[in-house]
Amino acid sequence: MDEVATLSTLSTIRNYLALIIMVPALVVAVIVGAAVRGVVVGGYGRMNATSINGHIAGSYTPDDFTNPSTAHGDQFRQTIHNLVNQDVLTNVTLLAPDGTVVFSSEAATSRTRRLMGRRETAALKGKVSAVLQHNGTHSELTYWAPVQLGDPVHTVGVVIAQRAAGQVELSVRGAVLAIAAVVVFGGLFAYLLAWWLIRQAEKEIHHHQNQTEKVNQRLAVSLNSLERHSVGTLQALTQAVDAKDSYTASHSVNVADYACAIAKRVGMASEALDIERAGLLHDIGKIGVPEALLLKPSTLTPEEFRQVQEHSVMGARIIESMPFLKEAVVPVLYHHEHWDGNGYPDGLTAEEIPKGARVLAVADAFDAMTTDRPYRKAMTVDQATYQLRLGSGIQFDPECVEALLALLDDGTLSPRRHR
Repeated sequence: MDEVATLSTLSTIRNYLALIIMVPALVVAVIVGAAVRGVVVGGYGRMNATSINGHIAGSYTPDDFTNPSTAHGDQFRQTIHNLVNQDVLTNVTLLAPDGTVVFSSEAATSRTRRLMGRRETAALKGKVSAVLQHNGTHSELTYWAPVQLGDPVHTVGVVIAQRAAGQVELSVRGAVLAIAAVVVFGGLFAYLLAWWLIRQAEKEIHHHQNQTEKVNQRLAVSLNSLERHSVGTLQALTQAVDAKDSYTASHSVNVADYACAIAKRVGMASEALDIERAGLLHDIGKIGVPEALLLKPSTLTPEEFRQVQEHSVMGARIIESMPFLKEAVVPVLYHHEHWDGNGYPDGLTAEEIPKGARVLAVADAFDAMTTDRPYRKAMTVDQATYQLRLGSGIQFDPECVEALLALLDDGTLSPRRHR
């Protein structure tokens, strides 16, 4: 390509640079924002569904949903009446499997029959769904959930409830805006950097006939800079997660560093960058976990622990929509699996667990043990390494444990104590 053609090409790229860089950045912001919104709203829906099922269980039996004409639920009616008066709820409806209204806070609709839509049908299959809507001057959260009663517990109907959701709206909006700002400003930085490089290339071509090679070199430097910036953007994203839990400030960065070093020691040097990114993002799913659970100083209830366990699946769902993070999805999803099969989400064992996830599990556990938590003080390094040895071959991959211990022994790694 001669100098004139090269200049023409660079000029065209510069003219459309905003579209080339900013449009994908905006698309990523929208995709990630929608994913985060869905995770947060779904989390609130599940939490509220658990609460209202407790009230239902105190007033109704499975027979009330089989034969709605016999249902009374006076205690439940009084409870809902009080919650409505306190502006906690705005409306509650209980449906039998055939759509018959067992209870409604709108008394006129009781004992009538409703068409069972997509969300009602999903609730009968055990799925909770939620929608956040803005109606004029206020926001409202509507959720559909299974009514689960009996011994053994099984789904007998559907509960549909609406509640004021100003705080939920603020939480969703804050999370979405924070992520959108990180992505958009990252794209703006990339645009300015690339624009400057192209302008420099155009000036150089006017003075040197061999500028084509130099332009290629500058573009290569640009790509490297943009990739480094992408890692920086990921770090900023994880700080939004760490900010929810003051006890885990810098936890994501520490886990990324430990995991990267372990990966290199166990022969995964070519995958170290992907594992580093997985380390930075391994807890991003905690965006959808209520802060009250993350900071609870006492033992979690089984239901609360189940909600916290969902963060690995939530995290994988958030990042799987971004192509440059595709190799980080699997380690994020499986970093809480145990060598003996007692982990989550899928109960994988030994070599079934992807190796990157096994590396991440050891790094995550070591940093967690050497960190102050609401329910305990940080362990010393000796105490933490003792626990790792105890868990080797039970919770952790023995090879990964030995790699971390060797890195600590030879001084390659030193623990980052943080509070």
